[in-house]
Amino acid sequence: MYFIERYQKDEKEDLEHYRKLVDEKLTEAKERADQNNGDAMFLLAAHYINDRNEDYDPIEGYRYFQRLYAMGQKDMVYILAWLNYFGIGTEQNTYRAVEYFDICRTDYQNAFYGPSYFSLAYLYFFDEKVKDITRGIDYLKKYVIQAIDGIINDPEDVPFDEFGDENEFRMVFESQKKVKDYAKYLKDALAKMDMNLLVDLSMLEEKDFVNLDITNFFLSYCYLTGKGKELNLEKGLETYKKVVKHNLLTQKLELIKGDLPAFIKDYPAGAMDQEFNPYGYIFTQEEVLEYKLANESKAEYHIPSAVMFLAYGYYGKFKYFPKDISKSIQFFKEGLRLNRPEAALALGRIYHDGLDDGIIDLERSHDYFKKALEEGVTDAAFFLAKYAIEDDKNYQKATDILLDYTKKEQEKDAQVLKMSSPQFMQEKNEALEKEINNYISSVKSGLDLVNDGLKAYEDKGYEKAVKNFDQGAKEGGMTQAAAMMALMYLNGLGVEQSEKTALEIIDELIYTEVF
Repeated sequence: MYFIERYQKDEKEDLEHYRKLVDEKLTEAKERADQNNGDAMFLLAAHYINDRNEDYDPIEGYRYFQRLYAMGQKDMVYILAWLNYFGIGTEQNTYRAVEYFDICRTDYQNAFYGPSYFSLAYLYFFDEKVKDITRGIDYLKKYVIQAIDGIINDPEDVPFDEFGDENEFRMVFESQKKVKDYAKYLKDALAKMDMNLLVDLSMLEEKDFVNLDITNFFLSYCYLTGKGKELNLEKGLETYKKVVKHNLLTQKLELIKGDLPAFIKDYPAGAMDQEFNPYGYIFTQEEVLEYKLANESKAEYHIPSAVMFLAYGYYGKFKYFPKDISKSIQFFKEGLRLNRPEAALALGRIYHDGLDDGIIDLERSHDYFKKALEEGVTDAAFFLAKYAIEDDKNYQKATDILLDYTKKEQEKDAQVLKMSSPQFMQEKNEALEKEINNYISSVKSGLDLVNDGLKAYEDKGYEKAVKNFDQGAKEGGMTQAAAMMALMYLNGLGVEQSEKTALEIIDELIYTEVF
């Protein structure tokens, strides 16, 4: 009625806006790259090497990585090695990959000094051109020793002021100590294995350590050498292949953070996605499960962002995330205990729409929506207005709810308008300033229409009020204007009375997620 067509139109405009934004950013980055700006070159390299982008150009991406390396950014040799090995942006060349990994391995200052060892081992294990299992095992052992020593020697101080959440600080502090103790245990086990002594490797199976990369590298070494475990070459190589693949995945996820946001039309939008997907990417199943695993560890320490990520994941918000409404409810309830009021809205929705088995609990739903509204989640107002109309036939209550929503949204939008002024920009940017001014103009126009409508409503000039609210909803996209139109239809003010039309508007506000 008001937002479905507009929603589709906005989506198209968003895609056009995104493409324009990318073109502007790339143009700016290229200009800076021509002046040998390293950050700009890295952005371009990461962008063009990312096959999820429409303008994927691996040759161009490879060229920028080469330029960075030539300029003295020695860490880039590690990326160039893998690109050569996989033949991305250049002809596949195992020997050049070995050469680049060797350069990295002999540079103690290189950030990828350690990983270059397990990378070389991978080539010696699996590439027929250079296959040498014995040599691969030797490099694997060197990597394991380096990784263990790196964990043990890592500084223990954890500055509290770097964490916004006390639980997250506690998690990092305790996890760091736990992993350090585990590394000492591995170092002791390795020393005993070298002396052919019996070792207890049961700690490798503990929940906190079983998924760590160092655990699987260590296990692979055990199987490949028959030390600590029964000799099993096939299992050792299989374990090794999995852990290297996982390690490269996490490195890739870090790499694409330097890229521009990628617009994905079919990806669900909304503020709840941002912590999970801040860069706009659609993730593969493997990547989604990687995030799931990381957040499960954080959730054990009651970190709100992790708890809410799992809640929305089990709710079915993210592609590839296993849906489980019972678990979703469990995490949303914990989110509510951790003072995340949006959890109350989500719980209200679950009980409003029906649980996994189709059971609807309107009483419980109503209680959660009421709590959400009390905590400032104004979107809950539409559900409460709907209940007041359908269940209680209490038009006055629904009217009060919708009017209160409108006034609060007006206040909120006025504040956003004030804070969005270009005067708050730290750097001068004419294109962005123009965009902000257009946005401000659009919001101001919508706010003025609703304000004029509210004044007419209070003066009982209902036809004028309807005209302003209708225009504010259709042209300005103001949800509060649509809420007032629902109110007008409900009470027959300036339009023919129609409960059905009022509920249709409310349902559109609920189900098109235009907030």
